[in-house]
Amino acid sequence: MTLFSELKRRNVLRVAAAYVAVSCIRQGLEHPSGIMPFVEPHLPFYDPIRNEPVFVELVEELAD
Repeated sequence: MTLFSELKRRNVLRVAAAYVAVSCIRQGLEHPSGIMPFVEPHLPFYDPIRNEPVFVELVEELAD
């Protein structure tokens, strides 16, 4: 088994992707920009990270 296949098996890549996506969204929201219309957490391209705790936390923050 390769390192990549082991990481994939443990879903490490999905967790890392969630952290990177949330970081990018947070950076976009720090300054006035046109990102807000694209932060719709129910869109299908968020499906792979939808249940990751870091994404759930972001969605809860945006709902407040």
